[in-house]
Amino acid sequence: MGATGATIEHFNNEGPFEKKYNLAICCRGCNASKGAKRLDVWFNTSYYRDKNINKETVSKAVTDYM
Repeated sequence: MGATGATIEHFNNEGPFEKKYNLAICCRGCNASKGAKRLDVWFNTSYYRDKNINKETVSKAVTDYM
């Protein structure tokens, strides 16, 4: 079985962990791909490009955080 399902992503891995602006629901694959990377670093990875993820396809929570 592959890595599927929804997870909670923390945009800033240093916190604050309880603040809504630092959280989004994302797929397990994207969460695993981002890992501890900062969002701006993750946006430059091949995973991000290969999956055709961009500012138009990410959730509003991501664009609000950016």
